[in-house]
Amino acid sequence: MSLKRSVFALVSALYALFCAAMLFAIPRNRFEWMLEDPAMRGDGLTFCTLPIDHGLDARIESFAYLVPLLVVAAVLSVRRRRPHWLLWVGLVLVLLWGTRFVLLAPSCPVR
Repeated sequence: MSLKRSVFALVSALYALFCAAMLFAIPRNRFEWMLEDPAMRGDGLTFCTLPIDHGLDARIESFAYLVPLLVVAAVLSVRRRRPHWLLWVGLVLVLLWGTRFVLLAPSCPVR
């Protein structure tokens, strides 16, 4: 394996780890920290009663980190005419994203 491929593989793996970290580091609501406060929890604060976050949606922000990885993986797969390993990593990250922001998302009836 050439040095160029080794460096690309290392950078790709580090970026994939960064993406995974960002998937779980970005809060779904920027006021989510309030749920950790014992005084507010004692007042019956839940995720659904948090103030509405009018900022950028966490789903969009976290998926934006995945886009460059998926584009590079798709280009490499098309060039090789078979799936590149980075494409599989990208698909796993998309599954993690879906699990965090779709399957495990709290459903608030009023919002």
